[in-house]
Amino acid sequence: MIELKRPQHKSNKEDIDQAKDYRSFIERKMSTDKFSPNKVIAYIVGGEISDDRLTVDEVETQQEADKVYVKTFIQLLEDAKNYHKEFIDKYTAFTEKQSSLEK
Repeated sequence: MIELKRPQHKSNKEDIDQAKDYRSFIERKMSTDKFSPNKVIAYIVGGEISDDRLTVDEVETQQEADKVYVKTFIQLLEDAKNYHKEFIDKYTAFTEKQSSLEK
């Protein structure tokens, strides 16, 4: 489950609690169907993550339990760049080589 927040939204404990509620609801509904996946993971994506004590603790607890992950749009972009770094590097080298051959 992915919950997208507005880019200016700062994700907090209340958002995590809401995602936990959605996640458990979906997981229970799915458990009645033998062909459905047996695990639901929630992702909250927003502009920032609150740094208050309760939010930080809940983010860590939920990630360790592999139930709810809280990310920012910037973190997702960086993750995507890291996942595809080899392709990006090879593409950059290829385009640089192509442009040098055209000169």
